[in-house]
Amino acid sequence: MRMKTKQRIPLLSGICIVASAFIVVLYWFRWGWPDFKNVWTWLLLLAIPFTLVFLALWFNVINRRTDLKIAADRLRETTLHAYFDSVSELLLEKDLRSSQPGDEVRTLARARTVTLLTQLDTNRKLRVVQFLCESHLFAVVDLYGADLQGVNLAHASLSGANLIGANLSKADLSEANLSGADLSKANLSEAHLNKTDLSKARLHGARLMKANLTGAYMSTADLGYASLIEANLSETNLSGANLSKADLSNAILSGANLIVADLSRANLTEADLSGARLSGANLNGTNLKGADLSRANLKSTYLSLEQLTNAKGIQEYQVDMEGPQS
Repeated sequence: MRMKTKQRIPLLSGICIVASAFIVVLYWFRWGWPDFKNVWTWLLLLAIPFTLVFLALWFNVINRRTDLKIAADRLRETTLHAYFDSVSELLLEKDLRSSQPGDEVRTLARARTVTLLTQLDTNRKLRVVQFLCESHLFAVVDLYGADLQGVNLAHASLSGANLIGANLSKADLSEANLSGADLSKANLSEAHLNKTDLSKARLHGARLMKANLTGAYMSTADLGYASLIEANLSETNLSGANLSKADLSNAILSGANLIVADLSRANLTEADLSGARLSGANLNGTNLKGADLSRANLKSTYLSLEQLTNAKGIQEYQVDMEGPQS
C-alpha cells in the first residue's frame, strides 16, 4: 500500500504540471502572450493549476484513507479466523467444553475472546457470540467485562451467562433468554430489552438508563442500586423483583407488575406508575415526588403521609393504611 501511495504522488504531480503548462500554451495561442501586469490574468493562469493540485492532493488523501480502511478490515477478518482456529483447537485438543472454572484452558479461551472483542466491529462481535453459542461455549467462556456494545443478540439464548461489567450499551437483546444471567454492573444504557426474559437475573448496580424494557419478564430479578433513569418499563413483569435503592427517576412503569416488589428507598421521582400493580410492594422510604400513581393498584401497600402528599393521581383511590409502619 505504501509503494502504491509513493508512486501515486509523483504521477499526480506530473499530471498537474502538464495540465498547467497546457493551460498557459492554450492561453498563448488563443489570446497571445499573457499581460502579467493584469491581476486577472495572473488569477486566471494560477487558479486552475492550484485547483488541480488541490484536487489531486484531496484525491490522494481519500484513496489513502480507503486503503487504510480496507487493510484494517482485512486484518480484523484475519484475526477473527485465527481466533476461530485457536478456540477450535482448544476444543479438540484441550477439551475446553468439559473444563472447570479456574482451569488454564478456560482462562486462556476467555483472555483470547475478551481481547479479540475490543478489536472487532459490531458485525464480527456478533459472529463471535454466535460461534460461542453454537459451540455450547457461552457458559464456559465467561464474557464478564467484554465489549459487546451495539451487538445484535435478539432472540439469543444466553441463560445463565456471566456478563458482569460487560458493555452492552445500545445492544439489541429483544426477546432474548437471559434468565439467571449475571449482569451486575453491566452497561445496558439505551439497550433494547423488550420482551426479554430476565427472570432471576442479577442486575445489581447495572446501568439501564433509557433502556427499552417494554414487556420484559423480570420476575424476582435483582435490580438493587441499578440506574434505570428514563427507562421504559411499561407492561414489564417485575413481581417480587428487588429494586431497593434503584434510581427510577422519570422512568415509565405504566401497567407494570410490581406486586410484592421491593422498592424500598428507591428513587421514583417523576416516574409514570399509572395503572401499575403495586399490591404488597415495599415502598418504605421510597421517593415518590411527582410520581404519577393514577389508576395504580395499591392494595395492601403502605404509603406515608409524605408520600401521599408528594405523589400525583392517588387522591381518588383508597390506600390500605394497615400495612407495616416505617
